[in-house]
Amino acid sequence: TAFFPISGTQIELVHPLNGEGPIAKFLENKGGGLHHICFSTDDIEGDVKHLTEKGYQFLGDKPTLGAHDCMVIFIHPKSTDGVLIELSQPPADH
Repeated sequence: TAFFPISGTQIELVHPLNGEGPIAKFLENKGGGLHHICFSTDDIEGDVKHLTEKGYQFLGDKPTLGAHDCMVIFIHPKSTDGVLIELSQPPADH
């Protein structure tokens, strides 16, 4: 994983380790290209609650620790017209 900051946002490039894992499976099925879009939030729990009430489905039951010590959760692509969306909350000290 490599992050490239660009004026108020960043691009993350990912590559599967040892040709295994979810990124390798994605590339095998879909080929290269856009994997997901990530939105930063200050209240991931509140956003998950709100989106769940609106009928969105998530890939996990609750946010988990992700890159840069952020809490992250992914919205299932079935809920977003096929686009995988990540919500990410930076740690309190950022």
